[in-house]
Amino acid sequence: MDLLIILFIALAAGVGHYLYFEFFIGDLEKAEQKELLRDRKGAMILYNKAVEKNSSNWKVYLQRGRFKANAVKLKKDTGIEDLNKAISLNSKHPSTHCERANLKYRLADFNGAITDYTKAINVAIKSKILICGDGEYDNVPYFTLAQAYAWRADAKAHLKDFEGA
Repeated sequence: MDLLIILFIALAAGVGHYLYFEFFIGDLEKAEQKELLRDRKGAMILYNKAVEKNSSNWKVYLQRGRFKANAVKLKKDTGIEDLNKAISLNSKHPSTHCERANLKYRLADFNGAITDYTKAINVAIKSKILICGDGEYDNVPYFTLAQAYAWRADAKAHLKDFEGA
């Protein structure tokens, strides 16, 4: 009841959006918002905080790993450890394999990428998760099964496996 009164007063004072952001949105969502605003330092702090609070949640490792892979220009900490942890916590979701495959592709580990794309495809078919990033699996990178097939074919083409592609 006290929270409702505080919220009502805050809304009347015009700071409701701030309170909503601070108290009702989790660190993962805040990190994603910081990332969209290109506040990489703030996003990394919040991703780290989300991992500290939710160390058994595969989504936080997946998102932090994806962020690291995209934000650090493939230098020291590429995010592969976080993506490995996400897979160890939930190997039954195709996004975990697909994100690691994307990173391996960017690192020119085409054989590793092909292996992970194949895992993502097999998991997607088996679990009937053909489109990721909506419904139960919010906070996961968006991709479709068709994209995973196309990305795998591209990795095979880099290895001159044109028949397999």
